[in-house]
Amino acid sequence: MTFSDPSAGHHTATFPQLRDWGLIWDTYDPAVHGAHRMPHFYTAARHENWWGSAVQMDVLLVLAKKHGIPVAWITPAQTLSSLAAAGADHDDKLAVLVDSEDGIQALCRLKLEECTDEWIAGEVEAGEKAMAAWSDGHREAAACLAVAGVEQMLHNLTHVPRGRGAHKRLQKAGTKKPND
Repeated sequence: MTFSDPSAGHHTATFPQLRDWGLIWDTYDPAVHGAHRMPHFYTAARHENWWGSAVQMDVLLVLAKKHGIPVAWITPAQTLSSLAAAGADHDDKLAVLVDSEDGIQALCRLKLEECTDEWIAGEVEAGEKAMAAWSDGHREAAACLAVAGVEQMLHNLTHVPRGRGAHKRLQKAGTKKPND
């Protein structure tokens, strides 16, 4: 079985094309199809860490919503494949994450190094401290630092002020459609 990129040769794409091509891209499995370069348009519709996972969007949604697993950016493609293949029980998913911890940490470090904008320097610092705590085996402290960094970023992005009722206001801001 061969894999063929439907976007090959195209220099522009419509949103319906990206949607349709995504269904084909999601079937790519390097173990089955051999090594292929990521399609040029792939990251317009998908996160690059999904490339080669062969995990469909509906499965990624379940991993994120039901199990609270951050599937965008920081979970390596092979780990996503293993999570999709694991049993439906939450403990089965956690076992995969524990087994994949080194790869997840490596991708987190890589993504953190890509954050070079001055306006997120404080969040990057929180991320670096979270990574240091995680590397030292302090998972709970690392999680708290990561949440603090993300929370600050959410406040910065949404312009929701801190203070009483901020959590509710952040939730409301999260339900808005982009550019509303």
